[in-house]
Amino acid sequence: MNDKLFQNKKIWVTAALELIVGCILIGLAVNYVSGSYLRVEQEKAKTNAMTYSERIAEDINSGITITNCMEQIIISENGRCDKFQEIAENLMNDSIQSIQLAPGGTVTEIYPEKGNEAGKINLLSDKSRGKYARYGMEHDVIVSQGPFDLKQGGKGIAIRNPVYLERGGQKEFWGFTIAIIRVPDIFSSSMKALENFGYR
Repeated sequence: MNDKLFQNKKIWVTAALELIVGCILIGLAVNYVSGSYLRVEQEKAKTNAMTYSERIAEDINSGITITNCMEQIIISENGRCDKFQEIAENLMNDSIQSIQLAPGGTVTEIYPEKGNEAGKINLLSDKSRGKYARYGMEHDVIVSQGPFDLKQGGKGIAIRNPVYLERGGQKEFWGFTIAIIRVPDIFSSSMKALENFGYR
């Protein structure tokens, strides 16, 4: 009887040990698979973030290129840009809200003008834009500002390029060439694309 009892106990102990070892092995396998999946997802997220940050950088660089182009026209025409509307129309692309000229710091030309009339302001004295515009002017550097609410509606990032002319052997501040980048196009399309990859 004792042998039978011992035999039954042995079977139950063996079964319990096998169950415990099996659970541990399954747990380790699940942990390994989960870790591998997490590493793959992290790598995918890193790749996606790099892709979309490159897209944002391209849009900003496009705005900088436009302001540099307008600067060269202003310099070559000694402070004038008689065909601003035609030139700006040819420089426009999907990420650009508007192209502007601000001689003396006051925006006088905007393309497209319709719907952007409220953007004709004195940048140097404007409460929210003044310090950035003055910094760019004083240090002769391109300054970007934003995202901020545009007076003409919506949000944008402004890229302001200070332009200087040589007059009598001296550098003289002419004003700014400006490109306004559409914020929704930059950020929303990137966020939407990440959502399409399954990220919240």
